Amino acid sequence: MLRVLHIDDDAWPKELIKAHLGMFNTPTEVVFATNEKEALDNLKNFKYDLIILDGNIPGWVGHVAEVQNYTATEIVMYSSESSDKMKKYLSSGAKQAFDKGPEGTKALVEYIRSMIKA
Repeated sequence: MLRVLHIDDDAWPKELIKAHLGMFNTPTEVVFATNEKEALDNLKNFKYDLIILDGNIPGWVGHVAEVQNYTATEIVMYSSESSDKMKKYLSSGAKQAFDKGPEGTKALVEYIRSMIKA
């Protein structure tokens, strides 16, 4: 089973990704966190295969580095931030960065599908 922690303060991206992952023939568990406290509590108490992280969580600065303090799990960004911000996240340790638009969502889903097949 693929275990995913999706950290995002907006509901629509989480529901969209959950719907896409539901189409896979592989059991996938998606846990959602909407803020820093929920995210860190989950990271302290559970193991994940992938972390999907929004680039803009209100009140949480340096979130890529902080998540890395709790886990070596792969982090991918899923955000509507500018390309310069996305590059910054990649240089901070995120493995991939995907835009929240239709093409970025499709690319993220394909990326997760490749993880399942590996």
